[in-house]
Amino acid sequence: MTTTLRLGRPVLAVLVALLLGTGLLRPAPAAADQPGGWYDGGIGYTQVINCFGLIQGTPYTEAGIGAYAGYWADPDSGVPAVGQTFWIHYAVYGMGNPCVGGTYFHPTISLPAGVTFDTSQQIRCGYDGSGGAAPQGNCPGWANMSGGSYYNDRDSGLWGVAQGHHWEFQFPVKATQPLSGASLTIGVKTIDGNNDATVTLRAPIYVFGAGGTGQPGSPHQVLYSNPSSVNTATDPDGGATRYGFISYFQAITNNLGGSIGVDLSTNASTPQWSKSLAYGGGDPAVYLWTDWNEPEFPTLSPGTTYYWRGRFTPTGGTTTYGAWQSFTTATAGAGGGASTGTGPLGSTGGGLPGGLSGSSSLGGALTAIKASATVKAKAKGKLRAGRKGKLTVTVSSARGASGTVTVTRKGKVIGTGVLAGGKAVVKLRKLKAGKHKLVVSYAGDAAVHPASAKAKVVVRR
Repeated sequence: MTTTLRLGRPVLAVLVALLLGTGLLRPAPAAADQPGGWYDGGIGYTQVINCFGLIQGTPYTEAGIGAYAGYWADPDSGVPAVGQTFWIHYAVYGMGNPCVGGTYFHPTISLPAGVTFDTSQQIRCGYDGSGGAAPQGNCPGWANMSGGSYYNDRDSGLWGVAQGHHWEFQFPVKATQPLSGASLTIGVKTIDGNNDATVTLRAPIYVFGAGGTGQPGSPHQVLYSNPSSVNTATDPDGGATRYGFISYFQAITNNLGGSIGVDLSTNASTPQWSKSLAYGGGDPAVYLWTDWNEPEFPTLSPGTTYYWRGRFTPTGGTTTYGAWQSFTTATAGAGGGASTGTGPLGSTGGGLPGGLSGSSSLGGALTAIKASATVKAKAKGKLRAGRKGKLTVTVSSARGASGTVTVTRKGKVIGTGVLAGGKAVVKLRKLKAGKHKLVVSYAGDAAVHPASAKAKVVVRR
């Protein structure tokens, strides 16, 4: 069972009621327990030169692949525990278009000390969510694993991923000892016709003591979902959020009481504001959320990046801090909400590992690292020779596009603009009368990868 704590009621009487246990600090019903999910490390990227841009004489650099690794856990249920099979995974997304037609890669897995592969169960893998347990096409079994390296049956043992597609691989493992923050490391060597970089993926792993009961005295840990702040008009209790989002985390408490809280700062090193709540113990893990509407915290400024972390201090013990997380508040007039960043531990989605069927994702819903974008542009009004004109640029994406757009003519920049709501009006330099071929390039952002398009305009005398 998860005990749910929450911040977000800046009224003294309510805080007193919290400490007295009269409503705001209470065990959540079983149906409200936090489900298990993938807890992943940060995303690693390679860089390639876009092939189309290279052919057209306007080369630009973009992300080649994006990849991450992690493990499946259900902390409030004491999973994984010593001696229990659990799953690690890594995913590789094709994001760029190098001239070799995609990116080939070769993974090498380094398990933490005390963790071994459970070869009594089969490897699972899939392309774009379609696949299943080995052995089957494009998913060989344990015979293709050697020294932590997992080889394909073809392409000289390499795996290939095309732009807009992704691989995911899952491996069953067991631990012989409790772990706290032990590093799972996966090196992904790429072959992309560029610099053939190796991306090192890391994710800290927590394993409970035998039985998964979270015995007092075992290590503690703070876990985040990915993203650790989510846009929502209402909080989990049904009230309105002040800034249009909440932040949340789980602390593995191992049944011990103490205090649980959050630190907030404008930098990722020194806490400037803090708030703590008392916790009586009795649960393996505790879930806490806040909408930052507290007297201990300042009024959040629009368009500002803040850093925060969760923490747990057992009674008479030392404090365990989570990795610093971040969110950026919406700009003034943007309707609230925040864009988020995560530290080295997060989750790509819930669900149980395995269980592939058809085009469904492995292990539940996987969120694409970056969404594709479409760029369109047209002249705003009539363009006249010797006068500065304007170009209306629209960037469409399933995840919403922000950032900058650049307009070039024959490789020279003639205008730039910043997107607002996916659109920008770009002021152009003076052009001569006649027809002009322009290239409109979108730089991409944290959620959307770059894109470009050609535009033809006519300048009249």
